[in-house]
Amino acid sequence: MSVDWEFDDIKNHEEVCWEYTEDGLLAYEEEGWEQVDDTMYTRMSPKVHGLIQSSKDAHLGQINPTNMIEWKYRLDCLFDAGKFYLSSDTDEGDVPIRYRFSDLKTFEGLKVSADPWTKEKFDLSIREIRMKRILASKDFDF
Repeated sequence: MSVDWEFDDIKNHEEVCWEYTEDGLLAYEEEGWEQVDDTMYTRMSPKVHGLIQSSKDAHLGQINPTNMIEWKYRLDCLFDAGKFYLSSDTDEGDVPIRYRFSDLKTFEGLKVSADPWTKEKFDLSIREIRMKRILASKDFDF
């Protein structure tokens, strides 16, 4: 399922939503870079890309001051349930990273085409995700 997104209402969206480089080797070796002109490459920032992807599971459509706490709550629930949308590449592999309130504040105004859910429906979905993980782990003995 694809997600439509809009950055226009994000303050400084050209700077915070996009990364730029003139390093053609970097753009060749890493995913997501697109050539803009003869020397410049760009890609969506990993933080905003993760928020867009998370909207499919968080079921919230826009980040604004009235729902920022709900965004943080849902992202933390998803993280605790094993759903990660942001990571850091280390020698040991990708390490999941939690979103912070400052990240949500940076991307205030982000609009995505998520299917909005009530708090109760979202909480039930988290229960189902966690139950599936428990059953898949076979880490129980009856």
